Amino acid sequence: VIVRIDRKAIEAEVKSNLKMYSSYAGQVKDMWTKWDYHYSDPKNVDLPCQYVLILDCLNFCFWPLEGYEYEHLAGGLKEVAVKEPEKFNAKYLQKISPEELSKW
Repeated sequence: VIVRIDRKAIEAEVKSNLKMYSSYAGQVKDMWTKWDYHYSDPKNVDLPCQYVLILDCLNFCFWPLEGYEYEHLAGGLKEVAVKEPEKFNAKYLQKISPEELSKW
């Protein structure tokens, strides 16, 4: 097992900081949606979750192009989420080539 979720640790964290997390709830949505390059869809929670997961994974990888910044990555992924959401499917991502990914 490479990754394991410790549910007891998560529950303890939430219980001890519930008030703090609750106070941020509205702010996080506002902070996320104020940037045009972020994808959001309140009617479909699955696709935004996939978007964030892919964005975070790629954001913490090396940056192959000079001048290529977070907003370029986020905006490119948003365009794919809007136009071709099926490409965020795990089976599709498993087979994607570096060349195709660089076009996003």
